[in-house]
Amino acid sequence: MTLSRISIFLFGIAGASWLALVAVARSCDGVKLSESSQTASAPAETKATATQDAADARITRGKKLALKDGSFQLARSYERKGDRVRYYSIERSDWEEIPAATMMPAVTGR
Repeated sequence: MTLSRISIFLFGIAGASWLALVAVARSCDGVKLSESSQTASAPAETKATATQDAADARITRGKKLALKDGSFQLARSYERKGDRVRYYSIERSDWEEIPAATMMPAVTGR
């Protein structure tokens, strides 16, 4: 390999490592760097913390309510009331109602 190919290869690995580090950092929203360095000394505690962080991320994510126009609404929970769908919006942290006709049939039960 020539020197330029080796440097391109090394920059590619460095870029992939950086992207992986950013993805891990985003998945652990509540963990600060100082906390992670303190828990690094205890491997069993680190595994428990990582498991809890993953569980918290799943809870926060919520459900996607698909709309007929191709968009979606992030909701913690939803219920159908007549011709309306009432859902708790994660984005706005409040209850909202939209017409059931705008939802995909799998959500509304039709």
